[in-house]
Amino acid sequence: MTVVCVDDHPIMLSGLLNNVQQLLPTASIGAFERADEAIGFTKENGCDILICEIELCGTDGLTFAKGSK
Repeated sequence: MTVVCVDDHPIMLSGLLNNVQQLLPTASIGAFERADEAIGFTKENGCDILICEIELCGTDGLTFAKGSK
């Protein structure tokens, strides 16, 4: 399972990453502050679960989710 976490606030992203690691210890997890980096990761690794902030710097979470297919 591949989980992608995106939040442009480093402290929030760190907490989110920690929670996902505890809940899904065997998952492959990508954590990103920038949507463009996350999109590159999803194109190479796929994405089963996407957890992302709605108001991202430079884009919004809904636009990002559409572009990461």
